[in-house]
Amino acid sequence: MLLIYLSMLDNQEDKNKFTLLYEKYRKIMFYIANQILNDEYSAEDALHDAFEIVIKNLHNISEIDCPQTKNYLIIIVKQVS
Repeated sequence: MLLIYLSMLDNQEDKNKFTLLYEKYRKIMFYIANQILNDEYSAEDALHDAFEIVIKNLHNISEIDCPQTKNYLIIIVKQVS
């Protein structure tokens, strides 16, 4: 799935940033979506939609490993779920 997301990005810097975000926050985002939806397949769909939003708004994320980024991604996945 990561390769699909990376194909949506234009430059290597964005690809590296997104890869780090994906690897760091994918599990927690899936967990939250699954808690809301109570269905793993729907949670996967919500996670996919959330990551598409993240790609469109990648410029809003300056640091990977900070509370603001984590909260931003959690808000996105909650809204989508």
